[in-house]
Amino acid sequence: MTNLKREIYKLWFLTRYSMLSAQAGGLVNVLTIFGSAMLLVAQIYVWKLGNASAAIFSYILIGRVYKSIAENYFVGTISGDIISGQLSRVLLLPTSITRLYFFVMLGKRVFRNLIEFIGFLGAAFFCVKFLNVNIDYNFSTLWILVLFLPITFFLNHFTGMVVGCLAFVIDDKRDFMGIDNIYFNFRSILAGWIIPLDLLPFASFFVSTPFAWQLHQPMQIYLGRVQGLDILWIWLQGLLWCIVMYFLAKIVFRLGLKYNESTGL
Repeated sequence: MTNLKREIYKLWFLTRYSMLSAQAGGLVNVLTIFGSAMLLVAQIYVWKLGNASAAIFSYILIGRVYKSIAENYFVGTISGDIISGQLSRVLLLPTSITRLYFFVMLGKRVFRNLIEFIGFLGAAFFCVKFLNVNIDYNFSTLWILVLFLPITFFLNHFTGMVVGCLAFVIDDKRDFMGIDNIYFNFRSILAGWIIPLDLLPFASFFVSTPFAWQLHQPMQIYLGRVQGLDILWIWLQGLLWCIVMYFLAKIVFRLGLKYNESTGL
């Protein structure tokens, strides 16, 4: 077996094992997503009281379904392994740790994201059917969102890795929970989950951060606000952010390891 085939087999085994192990505790995932779906319905109801347009409802409902497919909350995994010392064992494995964690998370998220997808799709159906919410069905641009899914997943992963590496300077997991909560809330705002970024002050800045490719930019394409070659340009910008965040995550991780060399993980 060549080295390439061996590496592919190893990564497939990691992905499959993570996917199977993530099915444990499925009830917790279901209840969590149920709570999130209820929050989405409440959010839509508030927008409905304000007589929001069909474009706003489409952005929020279709956007949440899109988010569920590409979600990857890696910050909790990497920070937990650093603080618990589990990272020491991972570092001994004969595989690039960046590559290893990426495929582990890819496997972990399959089952969880499927549940999220079903939950948010059900919430969207409830809002359309029982709250009489109107949304735009743009099937001509829906397929383009598929091209953005890898970018969104990748950016979710490596922005989470950058923040998660702050755990190198924190000894107690309970202390890191504050950073985790701040990151989650900031990500929710900067990605446009709560309010579309073009409705915020300094919108030109917010739509250019890597978080915008986690929801806002793909939804602008779905709504038909970006067309032609501008779609390709936005996709290439997202790809550029993936490269930047990948190398930034590797640099931050190495700095974290050096910081702990004297005391150990």
